[in-house]
Amino acid sequence: MPMSPETDLSAFISAGDTIVWGQSHAEPRTLIRHLIAQRHRFGRVRVFLGMGLSGQLRPEHADAIDFLAYGGGGTTRKLAPSGALDILPVHYSRLPHLIRSGALRIDVMMLQVAPPDADGRYSLGMAREYLTESLRHARAVLAEVHPGVPWTHGGPYLSEDDFDLLIDSQDDLPAEAEATIDPIAEAIGRNAASLIEDGATLQTGIGTIPDAVMAQLTDRRDLGVHTGSIGDGMVRLHRAGVVTNARKPVDAGLSVGGVLMGGRSACLCPPQSGSRTSRHGIYARPDDPRADPGISSPSTRRSRST
Repeated sequence: MPMSPETDLSAFISAGDTIVWGQSHAEPRTLIRHLIAQRHRFGRVRVFLGMGLSGQLRPEHADAIDFLAYGGGGTTRKLAPSGALDILPVHYSRLPHLIRSGALRIDVMMLQVAPPDADGRYSLGMAREYLTESLRHARAVLAEVHPGVPWTHGGPYLSEDDFDLLIDSQDDLPAEAEATIDPIAEAIGRNAASLIEDGATLQTGIGTIPDAVMAQLTDRRDLGVHTGSIGDGMVRLHRAGVVTNARKPVDAGLSVGGVLMGGRSACLCPPQSGSRTSRHGIYARPDDPRADPGISSPSTRRSRST
């Protein structure tokens, strides 16, 4: 159901509310645009941000919105020079706990979801992360359905009754270019890749260097993925059959990640149904052990190989 110009978000948002949405490619651009346009209707609200990609938020919007983030990544950093951005000084992995405890109160969620499957289930698509815990506490859940968002596995899956507002997205997915690997990044990637053996479990950060490392792993076998972000380089390893997750000590056979971010390759993960890697989408749980070093430590990996 497309949003009409008369749709009033003040039916769901009140003064003092904290609003959260997914970061990077998971930003619900249509809902964000209407939030900005209607911001003076609510009274002052607070928005909790991750890594920005759309660049829709600007310092002048602080006339009605307080901006809080766990970091200044992507376009979110553009809010900082004017003093409009407050940083929550905690580790990324602590965010679900803060939401669960109420230290970081979440009142309203704005989501970008994939179209429903044959059973009428909506997937969170490009991100899980702290959204999974936020769903348990938000008073109102507003969502836009985007036909280009991949239907990723792992839950939570939502039905139409779970949404207080469900609209069609009116925006294209961002056409972010894939990272260019220069000679220095290639050399770093080659050196780092020399330490990665068959059957290793990978955890990567964001940026050019992780993709440079992934590009050097095409001759490995049975790699696993247990990570925060899944980028273009990692998606290519899935498609090449290098990632099988066969030797993982936890979640064997599944790639676990929190968010898809990157260029076109990441936006198209997971592959179409029937592909050998069609189940390798995002898989997450409320108490995600991604940060547990035991999952990818050499001693754990060797014990699985014997």
